[in-house]
Order: sequence, then C-alpha cells, then structure tokens
Amino acid sequence: MTKTLLTLMLVLGVIVVGLWFYATWMLDQRLAVASETLRSMGGDMRYGNSRLTLDGEMQVEQVQLRWPDQAEPYRIAQLNLASDGWLGLARAALAARQRQLPEALRLRIQGLEVPPDSGWTLPGTGEFASAGCAERLMLNANDRRQMGYAPPELDGTLLYRFVGAGERLKLALELEWRQGYELHWELETTLSSAVRNPYALPGALMSATLDETRLVYQDRGLTERRLAFCAEATGRSREDYRQHHGQAWQAVWESDGFHVGPNLREAYQRFLMDPRTVELTMRPSRPFYMSQLVGTPTSAWLQALEPKLWVNRAPVEWQLTVQD
Repeated sequence: MTKTLLTLMLVLGVIVVGLWFYATWMLDQRLAVASETLRSMGGDMRYGNSRLTLDGEMQVEQVQLRWPDQAEPYRIAQLNLASDGWLGLARAALAARQRQLPEALRLRIQGLEVPPDSGWTLPGTGEFASAGCAERLMLNANDRRQMGYAPPELDGTLLYRFVGAGERLKLALELEWRQGYELHWELETTLSSAVRNPYALPGALMSATLDETRLVYQDRGLTERRLAFCAEATGRSREDYRQHHGQAWQAVWESDGFHVGPNLREAYQRFLMDPRTVELTMRPSRPFYMSQLVGTPTSAWLQALEPKLWVNRAPVEWQLTVQD
C-alpha cells in the first residue's frame, strides 16, 4: 500500500513538473510572438524575467512597450496573468485550443509608467480636473512632477468572468494611483446567448442587457495636491481657487451640452473641501440594451439607466441633464 502511494505521488509529481515546464515554454513562446508582432508594426517590446509560479500565475518583469510613432515606451515593473490557479490555467489552455475565451482571467499591472508623448490622459487629470487651472486642458507629466508624483505611478487589475454557461459576463477594473486615488469599476451584463468565442463576443455585447454598473472613487491625496498646485499657478488663495475651479468645472459640463443642477454643484464643492469618496451606480429597472448607447439621445439613456450618486457616503440627487 505504501509503495503504491509513493509510486502514485511520484507519477503525479512528474506530471505536475512536466506541465510546469510546458506552460513555462508556452509563456516564453507567446512573449516572443507578441514581441515579433509589435516589432513588425514598427513598435517594440522588451521584457526581463518571465516565470510561472506554483499557484499558476504567469509573471513577466520589466516590460517595455513602445507603439509605432512613439518615442518613449510604456514601462511596467511587473505583469501578472492568472486564471483561478493551475486548474484555471489548464482550462484556459483548453479553451485557447478550442478558440474560446477562458472562463475567467485576471491581469494585474504593477508600476505602470506612462510616457509623456503617449497622448493618454490619466483619470483625474483631464479637462474637468484642470478646469480653471491657468488655461490648462489637462495636468501633464511636468505638472504631476511638480505636484510630487514621480513614476512609476499606477497599479491596475483587470478581471473578467463568464457566469453560468457563459450567458452572463462580469467585468471589473481597479486602478490605483499611488498617493493619488483608488478607482474601482464593475459591470454586469446578460448576453443574448452563451458565447465565449472572441470573434462573436462584440456582437453579443451589443445585443446584451446591462444589469448593473458601479464606479467608486476614493481620494488618496490627488485633490488636495491639485488644488494647491493650481492655486499657486493662478496666483489665488486656496479658497478663492476652489470657488473659481467650481465655476470653471460647471462651464466644462455646459460646453459639453449638459446642465448641472444646484445640488450637484454643492456636492462637488463639499467634496473639494473634504475629498474622500464618490460612488455612482446605474441599475436599470427595465431591460436596457447596450446598443441603446449608440444612436439614442444621451438624455434618454441617462434616464433609463437610473443613476444614483453618493459623495462622501451621503446620497446626492442626480441633477445632470442634457441641455435643450
């Protein structure tokens, strides 16, 4: 009996080690193909060590991605790709051979450094955040450095999961700007049919119904730094600039065709004085098809989504409407 168990353990050990070496070899092959593909398009991809951990997580360190016509690369300290451990990894490999998406996949990015010439506006640094800040349309890399933010700046996690036979899809995104903010977004949708084919999924999403979406922002210092930086840039006191920024913020909404009601304006001013959390949820009581976002007046789908807003955990009446 003991000899049989030892033999069985040895066989299982050989299988696990064999799978580990095979998966590691596949990881290296995939990285080499991705690098060659990007290079053929005029870009570049470089990376350091790659490994497969004992819990089935793929890790790649010191990644540099440069798209065509871009001088500086995106730099990532570490990429992690996981799918529910070794069993999930085996299922993901089987799904790939069948040209199907894995049931679940999680991509974690640690230490993302965005190049100045990327053209990508970081959340929280665009025209709404920089409204009234000495004619700025965004807070650029130099502004962020003066605010005390040195790269790498961002950590993020992207997760998707098919539920049931694949008729429901959950998406989640977490983004952390160190000493800036934490952003959490999730979406749940019911597909018109069970589908995990990557080519059929876009069409299925357009005919899917939105069950719920939720966005939570937790400030970790960005608002205070931004107000201090812009107050100095405009030669105003902090209180004077806060009022000035609120008016400019409202003007940006109006230039985009929206009217901001008094309750929403007051809630934003309260947040500027005590920046903690903002939460927005949309849970339509009637079927809302994703296709309604295209070709439907903004006022109609905003009303259909039934948005609810909380600022610093206090409910705020939704007063953002489309101007006539």
